[in-house]
Amino acid sequence: MTTSSEQSAAGENHQLSAAIEAAQSLGRALGECPVFRRFDAAYEALQADPEAQQKLGEFHNRRREFDIASTQGEVDNNEQEQLECAWQDLMTMPALNEYVQAQRELRALFQQVTGMISEEIDIDYGAVCSPPGARSFSGADTARLSLDGCENVLRGADEFICALESTPVVRHYAEAAQRFETDPEVQAFMEMLQHFEKMQQNGEVPDEQLQRLREAQTRIQSHPAVVEFLDARDAAAGFLQQTNQVISQILGLDFGRTAGPAAGY
Repeated sequence: MTTSSEQSAAGENHQLSAAIEAAQSLGRALGECPVFRRFDAAYEALQADPEAQQKLGEFHNRRREFDIASTQGEVDNNEQEQLECAWQDLMTMPALNEYVQAQRELRALFQQVTGMISEEIDIDYGAVCSPPGARSFSGADTARLSLDGCENVLRGADEFICALESTPVVRHYAEAAQRFETDPEVQAFMEMLQHFEKMQQNGEVPDEQLQRLREAQTRIQSHPAVVEFLDARDAAAGFLQQTNQVISQILGLDFGRTAGPAAGY
C-alpha cells in the first residue's frame, strides 16, 4: 500500500518526466522546421568549402587577438576598422554569406521561442541556460523572421511551457517569487537600494546612509522570503538547464546559448 507522500513523489516525478518529453518534442519540431534545415544545409556547404573555412578561421583568430587587447585597454581603432572591412570581404564568399544569414535566422527563431518560454515562467530561459559571458552566433542584428512552416515549433513551445508550469520546481519558484515581491520588509529594502543607487549616481553617499544599507543587506540575506526565493530560483534554473540539454542534444547545438547575446561579427 502506497502512502500519500509516495503518491505525491510519484506525481512530481511524472510531471518532471512530462516536461522532459515536451522538451524532446520541441527539439524535434525545431530540427524539422525550414529555418533549421536551411542552417543545416548552409553548415554542410561551408564544411565543403576549405577556402571559406580557412579565411573564417583566420578572421576569428585575428578577432580573438583584438578582443584580448581590448580587455587590456589596448584599443586599436585602426585594427577595428580593418576587422570590419575584412568581415565585409568575407561576406562576398557565397558559402560563408549563406551560413551567416542562416545563423541569424536560426538565432531569431530560437530567441522567439525562448522569449515565449521566459515570459510565461518569468525566468530568462536563454540566460540561465548559457554560461556566464557566453556569446552566440556572429551577427549583432537579428533577422526578421517569417514563421511560415514553423507551426509545429510554436505548438511544441506552447506544450513545453504548459509542461514546465506543471512541474513542482517551477510552481515553487512562482510561489516563492510572489512571496518575495509582496513581503513588506523585502520591498522596503529594495526601495532603500534604489534610493542608494540614485545617490551614487549623483555622487552623494553619506557615511551614515552607507552604514544603514550594509546593515540592511546583512539582515535581508537571511530573510526567509529571500532565502526561499533564491533557493527556488536556483532549483528551477537547474531543471531548465536539463531541458536545454535535451533540446540541444537533438539539434546538435546549444539551444539556449544560440538564443543568447550575439558575438558581433
